[in-house]
Amino acid sequence: MKKSLLIFHILTIFQSIANNLAHPVTPALINNLALRDSMFGFAFAAMSTGIFLFSLFWGELSSRIKKTTILLIALVGYGVAQYLFMIATNEIMIVAARFMAGVFTGGFQVSQLNYLVSQNSLEDRGYHLTLSSILVIASSTVGYFIGGIVGDTSIPLVFYIQVLSCFVVGILYYVLLTKSETVEKKASLDIKKMNPLSSIGLAKDVLTPMIGVVMVVVLFAWMASTSFDQSFNYYIRDVFNFPPSYNGYLKMATGLVGVVANFSLGMYLIKRTNVKKSYSVLMAIMGVSGLIAVWVQQLWLFIFFAFIFIALDAMSKPLQQSLVASLSDDYHESHILMGFYNTMRSLGMIVGALLAGLIYEQIKIGPFVFASVVILVGGFLLMRMAHLKDSFNAR
Repeated sequence: MKKSLLIFHILTIFQSIANNLAHPVTPALINNLALRDSMFGFAFAAMSTGIFLFSLFWGELSSRIKKTTILLIALVGYGVAQYLFMIATNEIMIVAARFMAGVFTGGFQVSQLNYLVSQNSLEDRGYHLTLSSILVIASSTVGYFIGGIVGDTSIPLVFYIQVLSCFVVGILYYVLLTKSETVEKKASLDIKKMNPLSSIGLAKDVLTPMIGVVMVVVLFAWMASTSFDQSFNYYIRDVFNFPPSYNGYLKMATGLVGVVANFSLGMYLIKRTNVKKSYSVLMAIMGVSGLIAVWVQQLWLFIFFAFIFIALDAMSKPLQQSLVASLSDDYHESHILMGFYNTMRSLGMIVGALLAGLIYEQIKIGPFVFASVVILVGGFLLMRMAHLKDSFNAR
């Protein structure tokens, strides 16, 4: 492995830890301000909207200036946004700060992927992208854990550590890796290419009934995942008054289970089974687990079945990506479909967070029912499509 890539992966670990420090204390921060319960959903939706609207901008920019420069800008910007979130005292300030955080999150997410692509040959890209993804998942759970522990003592201290860490990591990216890059494209930015909905228009030419169903399933899956996860984090603080450390413990546990499951069962399902059927079965188990969590009256049984939902959700993400990637062998079509997939994923996160907040304000257990029903419907659609395809192929 090249020295620059080794440094990059090490910095990615520290960045992921820093990015996730404040997540376990966010429910407590919002709850302590005595704002509307729906604010946890609006805040996450604002961040997701920022990512959705500006990811293409960062993608275009990263082909014109060094990725390490963008990483410096994005991490400093994210740190400033998190500081503004910490000092926010009303709903407008919170939504604005989270939207700003989303804008810069899109910057470092896109730049990290593009750096790995630009620094590796076609044969090595898959390995380094997979390695980076695993490191991000594993280190994010560490960030959750540390943030939860520190948050029990002081919520502002968590944010100060996060802001400083983002600044330091951004500077290190620039200082240590800027010489490893060259910029090939100097053309001016094309605003028309930055429309986040452009992937939907492009997908019309390759859209088939099967692809349409898969993309609806992706939308439903991310709506359910976001609704359940965001509601759970806020619910255990709002209803049971759990300290931030409990969010840290639970996230670390589900993250570790997800990583282990992805390396073992997940890889087996992708390589040895029909991914459509396997993914639909996982969605069905998630839906049933979510409904049982709502039905049981005992606290720890609720947490246990919610844990199953969240852990299976983490394990199902590679299956989801593998399913979309297998829809076309054509190079051009596959790129269009991945862009369409990213659009559906972003829309699912936005809609899921908004609906979770609105439903929670009316009935606190409602978002869990909503997420469970939506994921069951998605699983049914996917299983039905798989059976119809098998029947057609058998003729």
